[in-house]
Amino acid sequence: MITSSIELRRAPDNDLWLEVDSAIPFRISAECAGDMGPSGEPAAHRDRVLKQSGFDPACVLGVRQTHSTILCDLRSGPPESESDEADGMIFDISRFAAGVTVADCMPILLTVAGSAIAALLHSGWKGTGIVVNAVDELRSITGASASSISAILGPCICGRCYAVPAERAEQFRRRFGEDAGWRDGEGESYIDLRAANMRLLEEAGVVQATVVRNCTVCDPRLGSYRRDGSEFRRMLAVAGPFGE
Repeated sequence: MITSSIELRRAPDNDLWLEVDSAIPFRISAECAGDMGPSGEPAAHRDRVLKQSGFDPACVLGVRQTHSTILCDLRSGPPESESDEADGMIFDISRFAAGVTVADCMPILLTVAGSAIAALLHSGWKGTGIVVNAVDELRSITGASASSISAILGPCICGRCYAVPAERAEQFRRRFGEDAGWRDGEGESYIDLRAANMRLLEEAGVVQATVVRNCTVCDPRLGSYRRDGSEFRRMLAVAGPFGE
C-alpha cells in the first residue's frame, strides 16, 4: 500500500477549521469552534458555524451516529427520517457535502478515481470494520476496483494514548493485527485505530491511503473525550466543496 503521513493545517480562510491537504476538500472543526453535535439532530450552533464558513447547512448531509458499522445511501440527498441511524454515508460529492461528529473516533473519507461517489465514515473502536463495508459498497455502486479507491484517515486518538481494558486490546490484536492491540512493559493495554483500519484497507485491496498524524488527545486544537471528559467538544469532519 502507498501511504503518506501528514499533519493538519489551519484553514487559510477560517480559524474555526483545520484541513487536510487533499484534492477533495476535507476539514475538521477546531476545538475553539465549540461543540458541533449532536449528530443527526438539529444544532443551531453547528448551523451558525457552517454558514460562517460558506455552507448551506441543508446541503451538509448527516445521520444519527451509534458507533455501528452501518452505512446509509444518501446519493439522492438527506435521509427521509431524522431517526435514521448509521455511521457511514455514501454520497455524491459533486452535489453535497457530508459531515460526521467525532471526539477521539476517526473520520474516514473514501473516494473513487473518476467518480463523484464517495463515503464519509465515523469509525471508533466499536465500529472498526465499517471501512470494509464502505469499500464493498463503493465497488458495488461504481463498478470500480478496490485499487481505484483512495482513503484519508483523519485525526483520532493515537495508539499511545488509547488505554483500554486488556480484553479489548487482545480482541483488537487478534482481529486486526499485532500493531492494533498490545500491552506495554507496565501492564497497560492499548489499541490503535489507525493500525486497525490500515490493515483492513490493505486486506480489502485499497492501495492508496493518507494518514493524518494528529492525535486528538495530544493536539490542543482538537476536541477529545478522553482528555476533556464531560467538558469535551464534538468536532465536525466535513468532506465536500467549501464556500459555495
